[in-house]
Amino acid sequence: ISRKITLHVVKEYLDFKNTKFNINSPSTVINGIPLRDIIIQGNYKNSKVNIEKFISDINEGKLAFSGNLKIENNNNEINLDGNFKNISLTTLLNQSHKIEWKRLNIKLRSNFHIHTFGKNENELIKNLNATLPLEGLFYINATQEERFGTALLNVLTAKIPELSGISKSLDFLITRYADIPSQINGLVIIRNGILKTEQLIISNDNAKMSVDISYDIFKDEINGTLSFIEDDKIYLKTKLDGSINNPKILVGGKPFFNDNDEEPLDDLKKI
Repeated sequence: ISRKITLHVVKEYLDFKNTKFNINSPSTVINGIPLRDIIIQGNYKNSKVNIEKFISDINEGKLAFSGNLKIENNNNEINLDGNFKNISLTTLLNQSHKIEWKRLNIKLRSNFHIHTFGKNENELIKNLNATLPLEGLFYINATQEERFGTALLNVLTAKIPELSGISKSLDFLITRYADIPSQINGLVIIRNGILKTEQLIISNDNAKMSVDISYDIFKDEINGTLSFIEDDKIYLKTKLDGSINNPKILVGGKPFFNDNDEEPLDDLKKI
């Protein structure tokens, strides 16, 4: 849905198959995501759309790219190179109704290359390949109830030693990450529609988290592990499993883990 579009199309009569175009719109919404001040410049030739320039504001961030789109009945192909900055991943996923996260904010910037091909939308997703080196901000808002619950668990461990592991784990999360801005650095690679992180670290002055996640975009299945590190040792492991909107959150039941540990993880929601 776009408002107040200006469209200029110029036919090159010395080259009957070449058409130049310029598109501008102050407001466009794509699948619930608002784009502002869109500028698109390019040309169409021999069933291929060449995007010389695409610039747009997305929420509080910016997106720019160039590339080409091959449009045919039996096969479509997309190649794009670009960059984005100050893009809130949480806001985008909320706006597109993929998630309903209210207290987690992830803002990212990256240069990227994207390539995919296929006959329809499903094939374009399954054949999607991309490389995104990421930098950004990670922030969690904690409620007073959560802080009180963590303090209460610490007290209860004196009477119920079995709570010691989960108490220390939650205390680590609340005291080291809640309401503290943390930096994101690492790499995301998409191969044939499967997103994977590589050496992705979320850190601040008090803690470090290693993110090892795989996400099947077409099936909406996430599987991964967050390893919380203190003094170069893994203090806590959290496993995510299921849909990105409502994954199971599994937390280890003791404070330190060795490489050979095979202790089953407990569902945090049940705890």
